[in-house]
Amino acid sequence: MNAAMDTRSRGAAITGIGVIAPNGVGTDAFWKATREGIPCLDRISREGSGHFPVRIGGQVRGFDPASMIEERFLVQTDRFTHFAMASADLALDDARLPVDDMSPFAIGVVTASGSGGGEFGQRELQQLYGKGPRYVGPYQSIAWFYAASTGQVSIRGGSRAPAEWWPTTRPAVWTRSRTPAGPSGAGRTRWWPAPPRHRWRRTPSSACSAGTS
Repeated sequence: MNAAMDTRSRGAAITGIGVIAPNGVGTDAFWKATREGIPCLDRISREGSGHFPVRIGGQVRGFDPASMIEERFLVQTDRFTHFAMASADLALDDARLPVDDMSPFAIGVVTASGSGGGEFGQRELQQLYGKGPRYVGPYQSIAWFYAASTGQVSIRGGSRAPAEWWPTTRPAVWTRSRTPAGPSGAGRTRWWPAPPRHRWRRTPSSACSAGTS
């Protein structure tokens, strides 16, 4: 068997964690709320949600995507991708991973989600059926896609290694995988930022783990 294609499992370490969740933005706030039992469920106040029969939920508050993500990515993506990009940044900061010194072919991205950019997609579909196709933005084809976060995190971070998307019915934390050698000659993907497994069909939060072999 080609050694470059060897996918046998080896030990790995989670070296960085980033959390964007209803009970905290960042690991410190998240852990404090968890330990102290601070409730995060309250009346849903998001615009456009008033007609839904469900009135109580967990909303991410205190998160300003514009303070963490460049404008060109904000206009292309849905809120669920904002969570993914921000939590990836937090995980990298927490890991103190020297990404600038690593080959882009040694960095891969895996994300998991229950669906795609529903808020972005709903807005554009209302434009489509209310005004016509000329009023639909060009980023609709990207933002609604369930794997959009994988692509955007990869592009933003300059990753050139294989990337994956998993549905939330399967575990999504991959910390190591061997891959065929790329142009740089690197044959091992050593870092995969990915949200952990969620049991809910649609989650209002994103978490990211940075691991190295």
